[in-house]
Amino acid sequence: MKVKVDFGSFPMYMGDDKQEKIVCDIRKGFASRIYTDISGIEAHLLAEKIYRSEGVIELNEGECAIIGSAAEVLFYGSFADSWHDYMEKHKEESV
Repeated sequence: MKVKVDFGSFPMYMGDDKQEKIVCDIRKGFASRIYTDISGIEAHLLAEKIYRSEGVIELNEGECAIIGSAAEVLFYGSFADSWHDYMEKHKEESV
């Protein structure tokens, strides 16, 4: 499974009712958290890929798994929910 994502324009929920979203540039903060808090060369390379990204990038299954596990532990619920729903919506489009 591959998924295309633009971390410079990522849709984030504004509240727990999930009725409103804003578009955020999460590249720097997100990449920094992966770089500092997740071990392994794969996480390091993913952090650089996100940080240096310009526009849409393609993530492979392993990269999506790293982000999914990080979303559950390292980030606020709004990001975890936003990431989960983004994956559900876009995984079919990327096949």
